[in-house]
Amino acid sequence: KAGVIAGNGLNEFQLDAGPFQDSPSFENVPSGIHTITVRDKNGCGNTTTQALVVNYPKFFTPNGDGYNDTWWIDKIASHPDCKVVIANRYGEEIYSTTNYQNDWGGTYKGQVLPDGAYYYVITCDSIEKIYKGHVNILKGK
Repeated sequence: KAGVIAGNGLNEFQLDAGPFQDSPSFENVPSGIHTITVRDKNGCGNTTTQALVVNYPKFFTPNGDGYNDTWWIDKIASHPDCKVVIANRYGEEIYSTTNYQNDWGGTYKGQVLPDGAYYYVITCDSIEKIYKGHVNILKGK
């Protein structure tokens, strides 16, 4: 979701070249860099900003069965200026790369990591925002 609320509330919002709408929220936005335009309904101007949408599964299962064995971030490979950093629950960096190719398989120094939550930070030179969240490793039985 993305949105900007400014002024007296008489704004409308546009995602990329789509239609303007009253709501500042956009649903089912595909991964990638998007342009958000906020336009004053009274004709007092508009502003635009760039936003990166990151879609990824909330968990992956690096158990060697050929399904969900790496953490897949949709379309991240098309943004080589993005840096992905992953840390464990203690804040220790366990993975870091620029130009992520959906290749992290839940390991650190060649060792398989235990099931649990791991925290990511994604930054891109072309976007000023920092993206943070978590992903879970679930290897199963």
